[in-house]
Amino acid sequence: MKVDKIYSEPVESPKPFEFDATVAEVFDDMILRSVPGYGSIQETTLQLTEHFSTPKSVIYDLGCSSGTTLIELGNSKNIKAEQIVGVDSSPAMLEKAKIKLAQYKLQTSVKLKCSDILDFTTSNASVVILNYTLQFLLPESRSTLLKSIYKNLNLGGIIILSEKIFSPNPELQKLISKNHTEFKSSNGYSSLEISQKRDSIENVLRPLSTQQNWQLLESAGFSQIEMFQAKLPFVSFLAIK
Repeated sequence: MKVDKIYSEPVESPKPFEFDATVAEVFDDMILRSVPGYGSIQETTLQLTEHFSTPKSVIYDLGCSSGTTLIELGNSKNIKAEQIVGVDSSPAMLEKAKIKLAQYKLQTSVKLKCSDILDFTTSNASVVILNYTLQFLLPESRSTLLKSIYKNLNLGGIIILSEKIFSPNPELQKLISKNHTEFKSSNGYSSLEISQKRDSIENVLRPLSTQQNWQLLESAGFSQIEMFQAKLPFVSFLAIK
């Protein structure tokens, strides 16, 4: 795993964050050192998918990035679905996923699709995964996407949604930001790296509150919703059709 040093050198104005080849090369290290509870989310995503996947159905990982979740699912002997489909708009990320997947003899077929998820339609889905994906979409596009997913989700199927959140309470948001900064610092990121990454990703990653994400799921049609992990500033939901 290549170490993330993208923001280690000072620049006058960091360019807007994008999932290009530079990021794809270090993404696995970047997400582990930037997202509290990332390993736990991978474990729970696998457990939930094993439980809710059904024979002859399809599992979708929308915003599959470098394929870490796809490998976990594809390696499992307890996945009942016929196929796993990873969708991402970044060719560089999909190339990284392809290289990683080729190292394994998978139990379930995995297909990669390069597409903007707003232009992609799921079908015969028992599980749809959206881990740290919606946050990069314009807020007004998220409801439309979730409604489409709900419509094409099999009865009893689930969506797994993990998002960075913000608090509408200014004091609590200040504490959340402080805790997140300390987490990244404890994982070896310098103050310069943290600052420049924050400047780069501002206006690219657009977090909503926990309540707003819940309301998006409800407005899409889900009535059975549970929050199964919260390691601020990241929250994960399970919604069942």
